[in-house]
Amino acid sequence: MKISIFENIGKSRFFSKNTTAKIVSIIFALTMWLYVMGEVNPQSIIEFKDIPVKLLNTENLKQTGLIVMGQEDFTIDVKLQGRRNDLYKVRAEDIAATADIRGYQKGVSSIPVEISSPVDTDIKEISPKQIKITLDEVVMREKPIITKIVGKFPTGFEAGYSEVSISQTIVEGPESLVNNVHMLAAYVNVDKITSSIEQKLPLKAVDIKGKEVKGISIKTKYVNVKLPVYKVKDVPISPVYNGNLKEGLKITGTVFNKDTLKIRGTKDVIDKISVLNTKSINLNDIEKTTQKAIELIIPQGVELVKLEQKFTIDILIENIKTKVFTYSKNELTVENLKEGEIIDKSIFPDTINVEVKVVESIFEDILKEDVKIFIDLRDRKEGVYFKDILYSTNKKIEEVTITPKNVGIKINEKTGDAPINNEYKE
Repeated sequence: MKISIFENIGKSRFFSKNTTAKIVSIIFALTMWLYVMGEVNPQSIIEFKDIPVKLLNTENLKQTGLIVMGQEDFTIDVKLQGRRNDLYKVRAEDIAATADIRGYQKGVSSIPVEISSPVDTDIKEISPKQIKITLDEVVMREKPIITKIVGKFPTGFEAGYSEVSISQTIVEGPESLVNNVHMLAAYVNVDKITSSIEQKLPLKAVDIKGKEVKGISIKTKYVNVKLPVYKVKDVPISPVYNGNLKEGLKITGTVFNKDTLKIRGTKDVIDKISVLNTKSINLNDIEKTTQKAIELIIPQGVELVKLEQKFTIDILIENIKTKVFTYSKNELTVENLKEGEIIDKSIFPDTINVEVKVVESIFEDILKEDVKIFIDLRDRKEGVYFKDILYSTNKKIEEVTITPKNVGIKINEKTGDAPINNEYKE
């Protein structure tokens, strides 16, 4: 069962005596409070945060050649005072905050903020009361244009000298920013690039460290860039000679001041080149190890990556010396003799002389056992014929002369056929 509020009040101790008078007092107090709040409408304070500040006379500022630097969106906090009912009707959009920048000069200035408050309200507090702005002079400067490589070429490729449609253009903006512009860069991405490219690219203003400078305008926003792309390869140098050394001399080596040279060019050209030849070197007047200045033959479409001021070759010259070894007929071996066949060596000469010519540096190292002499019966003939005496060696010998140069051959079975006469063909 529900009990009304008045029944509860009636049962409380407070209302146990003089009940009627007390109830009348409460109703009177409540009525007075409602009257004050609704009709008297007391004073109150309300705060609005981040009210935007509008800058006045910016067009006039431009006419004087100045510009606002850095922060341009300023805000303040505002406290308004007024009747409670009036304040409840105010919105942030109803508050106008302005700062007049007319008449201020280059540098940092504190500009007072003015507030236009809504009707029936008063400004209690503004924070901050002033805003700090930096004014700078608007200038124009001509800046150079360069290309900047970004990314990485595939192995064996690199860029040549780029061509830009214009070499410089004008930038405009605050003097402090324009003075910080080192150059205008057109960025070329070379990832996976193996051939020359031509592109239209945007320009970016950068400082001396390559960091972009913002807040300025560039008169020419795009440029055409041509970037040659070359294949790079290391190739050896090959000497080319004319004339002849004097008899008894030999070139035993060459030493260049550069073992290999790095060349570059288009891929189809470089792929065909395996060596760089020298211009002809005359041997007629060389009698000993000599250093000579040389010139290189550079094929069309090829260039040296690093151009050396001087190329030289050391031509190593040695004398040729002669040694004579004497062999007995038993030291002349026979190869490819078939089973059941014999050769009577009694018809061979008793001695065979082998003259070898070698360069001086290994003359003492050449021994008789280094040269083997033999005849080869692989291409045999019927009857009596002559076979050349051959030699083998693992040494570097310039020339070998064998005397006699051949011997007569007749192949007999083991039944003991008579040998042929001891005749030699010169």
